[in-house]
Amino acid sequence: MEELINSYVPEERTSVLDYGRWQHTIRFKLNNSEEDMSITLPVGRWDYSAIVSSIVRAKYSDDDVSAIQLNMQGVMANCIDVEDAKKAEYQNEYIALDKWRQYAKGIAKYFIEKYGYEPALVSSPFSE
Repeated sequence: MEELINSYVPEERTSVLDYGRWQHTIRFKLNNSEEDMSITLPVGRWDYSAIVSSIVRAKYSDDDVSAIQLNMQGVMANCIDVEDAKKAEYQNEYIALDKWRQYAKGIAKYFIEKYGYEPALVSSPFSE
């Protein structure tokens, strides 16, 4: 897990004015690869929660997250009647989602520590 979190390379953030409010985009490399990922936050948002949520939602839709969580809850409560192979599949899906969420939290922490969070940052540009 630590390797996954420490393997991203934060690159940059950009901010654009959108009808008087700033919209922020972060870009970073995935897992020491050449592949970049770019995440645009909702207009007027620059906070830990918005970054984590945006990164998670870039890979998993709301419906995907709900299905994965409900499947896992069913497995844990032993209230679903499926074969062991299917239970293992549900567990692996949950583990993958949780690893991605932990990864997103590491990225969010990096950007918030680097650029800070203040209410003023939501409506004004960053200063370097």
